[in-house]
Amino acid sequence: MPYSVKDLWAVSEILVLNGKAVDIALFARAQDSGSIQPACHRQSPQCDTQPCMSQGVCSEGWNRFVCDCTATTFTGPTCGKEATTLTFNGSQYMTVRLWRELRGQAEEVRLRFRTTRPVGLLLVSSTEQSGDRLQVTVTGGRLRLHLR
Repeated sequence: MPYSVKDLWAVSEILVLNGKAVDIALFARAQDSGSIQPACHRQSPQCDTQPCMSQGVCSEGWNRFVCDCTATTFTGPTCGKEATTLTFNGSQYMTVRLWRELRGQAEEVRLRFRTTRPVGLLLVSSTEQSGDRLQVTVTGGRLRLHLR
């Protein structure tokens, strides 16, 4: 069944473009003939119940919460699952081969690391078919991303 414009709704409190806040309601009123309403029913705060575990940071979403686990050693929707941790001595590495090419429009890679060394290779992702290559290194104590 096709959707009409009246079936579409979205909520946004803050929009920041190029570091400047944009008044979305004012922008919408200037662009539209009246079908956009300036307010939505606000749901009760989700983070008040402190759903994030392991010192994860809770952020309010629309009708949901989002836990940021990046400063922890945990993962999952509420930072309740202990993340897999690997330790390498500087000469070790791990290889993961995918036996078929993945075809997708977007990929998400999350990598957390801690090192005492100012130089090192963290991640290489490449394909034999196209020669595309993504490489993440530490050089001079700084993170570097190389794309080819």
